[in-house]
Amino acid sequence: SALLDAGLSVDKCIIILKDQKELKSLKYYLNNIHSNLLKGNTLSESFYLENKFDDFFVYMISTGEETGKLATVTKDLSNYYEKEYEIERKLKTALIYPFILFITMIFVILFLFKFILPTFLTLFEENKIAIPKITKLLLSISNFVNKYFVFIIIFI
Repeated sequence: SALLDAGLSVDKCIIILKDQKELKSLKYYLNNIHSNLLKGNTLSESFYLENKFDDFFVYMISTGEETGKLATVTKDLSNYYEKEYEIERKLKTALIYPFILFITMIFVILFLFKFILPTFLTLFEENKIAIPKITKLLLSISNFVNKYFVFIIIFI
């Protein structure tokens, strides 16, 4: 956008961009786009041929070319993708804490079924206390966890 605003041709802009050290991951694609431009394709066609860029991006570039406002369109695209990146980053950051809590909860429950509940079973058996149905269910789950503990950990 800044290069186009400065009056440089699209061809020169692509050459400058592909030589930027910050854009090493895009260098391959920019080389191909530059080659396509030299073959006579439009900028939007060159982006389309790469199959790396989404349709929205390609259509916006095409609109910018057709209206003669490519610099404005590229600036708007830049702002759009920066905001999209920020939202995605914030979403990932916001989901880290619940994910950690969920994993911790799973391990706490496994710990309870593996080590704590079996002690209650021996306590019930020693004192010959009648076990309620819900407790029997929990003890059955505990027996299952004890029997297949290694497989459960591997599965998780």
